[in-house]
Amino acid sequence: MQNAERKRLSPLRSAFRIPHSAFVIGLLLATAIVFAPVVTHKFIAWDDQAEIYFNPDFNPVTWQHLCENFTHTPNGLTVWMPLTYFVWGAIAAVSHQPPDKTGIPLDPTLFHAACLVFHLFAVAFCFLV
Repeated sequence: MQNAERKRLSPLRSAFRIPHSAFVIGLLLATAIVFAPVVTHKFIAWDDQAEIYFNPDFNPVTWQHLCENFTHTPNGLTVWMPLTYFVWGAIAAVSHQPPDKTGIPLDPTLFHAACLVFHLFAVAFCFLV
């Protein structure tokens, strides 16, 4: 833009000028409000059983199992996601509990809370890009 155009548009822009930080905070609050209820949800029987709570690499979690995620697809699964499996394994290591009535030995709260945090990072990153 030329300087003359900037000066001509500046009164309009200044009337609606909101700091970037306010937009980021608003987006983060909206995302947190929309996705926060997921923290109280249980695992679902879509792919969570194979990927997380009945995954032998997470029952029990060992350093060998976590590191093997970088060299192979776990348990014949078709998707290679080493960083995701590493994070899930770390969460599984701290979320073990006695199996519930359905036999699930992991607490879903930490998995869902981590998902919420990753969504918040994604929102902030997309805004900043």
